[in-house]
Amino acid sequence: MAQAYPYLLLPHLLSSRNRARRRERGDLSRAVLVDEPMVGLDPRGARLIKQVFREMSRKGVAILMSTHTLEVAQEMCDRISIILRGRIIARGTVDELRALAGGADEQLTPVFLKLTGGTGLQEIEDVF
Repeated sequence: MAQAYPYLLLPHLLSSRNRARRRERGDLSRAVLVDEPMVGLDPRGARLIKQVFREMSRKGVAILMSTHTLEVAQEMCDRISIILRGRIIARGTVDELRALAGGADEQLTPVFLKLTGGTGLQEIEDVF
């Protein structure tokens, strides 16, 4: 079976004629998909990217972000989905995820560990 890959259609790469057609139909892209956008950036670059994302969001663009850095997700995202073994096991705001985990943890990491059933140490111990 063929695997479908997500793609990003950047409106500025379309010809003006195609942009006009898409605008008339109302389907000009209003979403951006990014994977680990902060990896490899120094603090100044990360701050710039966060500012750009906030401005895009303010203008109505949806930012779909994949990240393993829970602090970035907590700071930047209105809604978070937690994926375990390829399936979404929890979805909501940080407060909703805290409630699902049954705690009042400030940081998202303990919430993630409770929802995924691992402490991290158990997984390391399993290797040895």
